[in-house]
Amino acid sequence: EGQGALVAYVLCFALLGQIGYSFVFVLGALSCLAGAVLLLSASSHKGESSVLCETRTETAPRRTVPFLVLCAVTAAVESGVALVLLIHLQQSLGFTVYEVAYVLAPGFIVFVLVPTKAGSVTRSMGVTGAITLTLAMSATLGWTLMFSPSAVLIAGVWTAYCACLGVVIPTEQAVVAHAGGQRVGKGMSRYENSQLLGVTLGTAAFGLLYSANGLAASGFVAGTVLATCALGAPYLLRRLPQKLLEEVAHEGIDKQEEIRDTPRTEKSKNSSAPVFRTNSAREKMKDYAHARKTRVNWFQHLGLFTVGQALLWFFDLSALAEYLTGEGASGTPHFLVTVGRLWLIVFAVDTVWSWYFTFFPREVRSEQSG
Repeated sequence: EGQGALVAYVLCFALLGQIGYSFVFVLGALSCLAGAVLLLSASSHKGESSVLCETRTETAPRRTVPFLVLCAVTAAVESGVALVLLIHLQQSLGFTVYEVAYVLAPGFIVFVLVPTKAGSVTRSMGVTGAITLTLAMSATLGWTLMFSPSAVLIAGVWTAYCACLGVVIPTEQAVVAHAGGQRVGKGMSRYENSQLLGVTLGTAAFGLLYSANGLAASGFVAGTVLATCALGAPYLLRRLPQKLLEEVAHEGIDKQEEIRDTPRTEKSKNSSAPVFRTNSAREKMKDYAHARKTRVNWFQHLGLFTVGQALLWFFDLSALAEYLTGEGASGTPHFLVTVGRLWLIVFAVDTVWSWYFTFFPREVRSEQSG
């Protein structure tokens, strides 16, 4: 989800100056239609064997409704804060589309990377502690916006805010998935519906609030709502079965990653022997092969990037030269200048992504019969 959001973010900001808002919205609509087609085509795989390790009992929907309300409220504030920052950077600070992209880019990169560590947070703090703490931190960051911070501080606040979301959202999804028992799709549909409702109401409410009262009032409301959610989260989570929360804390997020990363053919062949059982001894191992692969891919990208930017610079169409020398590309706006700007953002994201796994290799679990 985070990777998809980052790709859409880079493409939309790069194309916005050339094609305008209307066409960007059309691309968003087409993406939704493509997602619907993919969901319909997935029905052709319905006969494949399941890889779930044990049978889970579905939690009564009425017991999950309060938690879904919490998810909707946090989604409303999340989308509202993002909208307010976009408007503030453009209207109040006079930033261009590309400058806005550079301010918000670190947050989206963090939003992609942090969920890989979300399982460690929930295991060490528990589901209730992880959600409560990250919501409290988000509230503090929201209140920071009351003081009309500079662009640099906004970038830092947004990055920290996205880090909190990178823990909260996977934890919420794991709770809802476990509450659905064997009907994970139905449970996740309720979660996504609550998210969409929250985003719709949040963007409308915060847009009107910012137009009427500015950034300070929007930051105060966002912080207050998130602080209220942090105080109410322990009570709402107590309405869920304690066993469910323990499962999420110990295995929920990581198990979904393990199942997702298992090739489809391997799942089918080993359907009689689940990937991981609760009575198996699992040992953490660093995935150095994955880290090495990302480095090799980055060096290949570096070679292509160097050659491509050199050619653009030679023909005086380089966005990189524009940033380094302060002089714009000659002639009328050219499509290749936009391509160069897009490539700069993609290369920066790829650099952070690749070297992150070099210094912090992802963990995999090897099964040993116990």
